[in-house]
Amino acid sequence: MRMVVFPKRVIQVALFVPLALNGLMGMACAGPLASSPEVVELEAFIVEVSAAETIIPSGKRTVSVFATEQSVLDAPRALSMITEGQLRDKNIQRVEDLDPFISGAYSAPIFGNIGVPFLRGELGEVYQNGQRKAFNRNSFPISFNGVESVDAVKGAAPAVFGYGNATGGYLNFATKRPPVDRVRTTVRYSHGEWNHSRWQVDSGGPIDEVWGFRISYEGMDADSFYRGVENRSQSLFGAIVYQPTDAVEIQFNAEYLDADFTEVPGTNRPTQALIDDGLYITGESISSGGEFFGNTFVPTGTVRIDGSQILLAPGDGAQASVFNAQAILAVKPAGGGRLTNRHYFESVEARKQSSYYFFSYLPESLTYESRLEYEREFETGEIRHQTISGFSYRYESRRSFVDILNEYFNPFDVTGDPERLRYPIDRLFAVLPVPGTGGFAVPGGGYPRGDGTGRLTPSLSATLDSQLNGLALFVQDLMELGPRWSLLVGLRLDRLSITSEDPLPRPGYDPVSDSTRKGLWSGSFSLLHQPDAYQTYYLTLNRAAAVESSSSSGGFGLNGNEIADAVLDNSSDLIEAGAKVGLPGGAVYAAVAAYYQRRNRISPRGGLPDEIEVMGVEWDILYQPGPHLNAGIIGSYSEANYIDGPVSGTPTTQAPFDPSLPNSTFPRPFLGDYRLPGLPRVLVNAFVSYKTESGWGGATSLQWQGEQNLDLEGFVVIPAQSQLDVALFYRTSQFELRFDVRNLTDAFNWRPTSTPFAGADLVTRELPRHYEASLILKF
Repeated sequence: MRMVVFPKRVIQVALFVPLALNGLMGMACAGPLASSPEVVELEAFIVEVSAAETIIPSGKRTVSVFATEQSVLDAPRALSMITEGQLRDKNIQRVEDLDPFISGAYSAPIFGNIGVPFLRGELGEVYQNGQRKAFNRNSFPISFNGVESVDAVKGAAPAVFGYGNATGGYLNFATKRPPVDRVRTTVRYSHGEWNHSRWQVDSGGPIDEVWGFRISYEGMDADSFYRGVENRSQSLFGAIVYQPTDAVEIQFNAEYLDADFTEVPGTNRPTQALIDDGLYITGESISSGGEFFGNTFVPTGTVRIDGSQILLAPGDGAQASVFNAQAILAVKPAGGGRLTNRHYFESVEARKQSSYYFFSYLPESLTYESRLEYEREFETGEIRHQTISGFSYRYESRRSFVDILNEYFNPFDVTGDPERLRYPIDRLFAVLPVPGTGGFAVPGGGYPRGDGTGRLTPSLSATLDSQLNGLALFVQDLMELGPRWSLLVGLRLDRLSITSEDPLPRPGYDPVSDSTRKGLWSGSFSLLHQPDAYQTYYLTLNRAAAVESSSSSGGFGLNGNEIADAVLDNSSDLIEAGAKVGLPGGAVYAAVAAYYQRRNRISPRGGLPDEIEVMGVEWDILYQPGPHLNAGIIGSYSEANYIDGPVSGTPTTQAPFDPSLPNSTFPRPFLGDYRLPGLPRVLVNAFVSYKTESGWGGATSLQWQGEQNLDLEGFVVIPAQSQLDVALFYRTSQFELRFDVRNLTDAFNWRPTSTPFAGADLVTRELPRHYEASLILKF
């Protein structure tokens, strides 16, 4: 338990924090610790809040935004922290469940499987205890079985972490640690609508004075609102901590996930009538007997649907087996400082197949990273330095077989027999069978057609067998320039070596291959002003290097039988200014940030720039005066636009769906400064939870989003929409019974099925009103 002491008047002042940035600064300066000619003593009271229940981010964190031990107030970047108490109190189970508690986050359900966050209009990354995990756009579902808390950082990673695959921001998962007082066991079981069941047994504690353990098993068995969708998974997580002295600590954690799941492609033929009234255009091209590619057909009418009708045939599905392990050794040498060596390993095998027709097989995905860090504090004259420096090595191996050339959406009528949602295999274009799978993929290299023209056969860069070796050096210095000012400067240099080969060559030909090397740099600069211990103002400039992976799981394929240098010429530039206030006593935390971010990406297929600029404001207000009440309101306003884009092969830009027009698989839009589709300008989320002395309580959250364009031109617009979730619970120190109702008002809401980079061919209805009951026992 922690003791919180603060004046009652502080709470009243804090309620006005979200009014404006000037108000925020003014109230912070008017707080009890700000310099003032008068000091007024107010009556104080004491509350107790369990560390496991708090939603207020506080205290020092070993791994934070800049890889050093610092508090949220000290970090000169916008971030949202989802604490252990908030994960439980808000019943968070998936990546998309985090969105209501992260300002600036909005995740499109990437074929029903979100593997990375979507922050500030861009894909992001996922880290684990400060190390970047393998890129997972939507290859397999993310497990929360081993997660104890989450840091959500908006904007590309700072220099100390180096390059990444995406630059919108990142989630850092802090894994579960052993309790230090005694062995504790928690058993959870939940059951909800559509036979959705989840169970977990989590136990851990000290083994003796120097050893501790944690082990957690979680299983899930669920049907779905969406027709034909089923999900089954099992996960086993374990952690060991060894701390023989105050100067030495070894952490080890590992998790194995086995998932059998179904993608949710969503509903095709999105029109404004479908969004507004649920009216779907019927008719199919299969009956005409013609080729699907560019085929046309005559509509037969419209019918009202409820959104459960998705582009999925019986037998479609996906599987994934994922194993990761991490070891962290921290030593405090006798001469001072701190030496930390982190190792992370991940192995993935995954497969997905849909009959409309999509195929993806990932027989091998290996990731290994080792990072050595040395932290040191020293003084030069009157300047105090806190430095972190070191080097890292990263290895990635990806082998994947993919067919998206034959991924046709609009020819199928989802209101008919699901068995008819199948593309005839004998009409597949430019594919070869993938040995041992029964599936078909497009080769990763082009080979002579044999017609004397010199032209090459079609190829797809997502079919690849690539290896990456990367070495990096980094240094970061936090300089205290005086009692109130500090400067943080960071630099990282990466050297990448990449090789790639086509794993599916045309019969009679040797596989095409290529290699390349590239140096990348990332830099961070932050100026901080801290008038006292409870408020911070900062200005940050950040340049982050980035690479362009060829598949959803990462890896680098061949374009024109070469690894295009363009895939390594990406970057993100960020300017951000913000203010943070943590009022005395820890009951209120407030933050606001204004930013401008420009992502520079070169399309490896077209060799053209594909740039996006995003500017906006984000705010977070959290309030928790004691163990009975917690509340928050977060939000964002953003303007996100392409800069003279997008390049060919990005969002579909044809007119509103018209069955008399062929569906363009590879659209070629006119270049322009389009508003980024699939992203609302305004996002506002509010939540509150209250528990009585007797243990009864309730929670509610409201999510509101502004209108968004489904396509580039805004032919189809998803209007402003909201969702209200409520929960009732009875909670004691050893028992909890909880009943959640999601989407209480049964709002008929929609989201793009994928990110703006995958087109506007599909749209997914969000779940209608549904319930879940949970039982939690603690020993």
